[in-house]
Amino acid sequence: MQGVYGTVVWGGIPLGSLLGGVQANAVGVRWVFAVAGAALLVLSGVLGRLLHRRRDQLGIALTGSAPAPTPP
Repeated sequence: MQGVYGTVVWGGIPLGSLLGGVQANAVGVRWVFAVAGAALLVLSGVLGRLLHRRRDQLGIALTGSAPAPTPP
């Protein structure tokens, strides 16, 4: 399975380079970096919210036990 993941990632690198080159040719290199930076900020916010919503499940997965219930 590791080989499949590696093939997908390494196979996507040339496609990302091609897309970045086409964008740089169309709008300029500065805009490509600005768009990529903005996309990373948005994705980090989405991932942060997703992890925050699933923190109880993550705690169980990492510790192997359920957290103590809080009294009402």
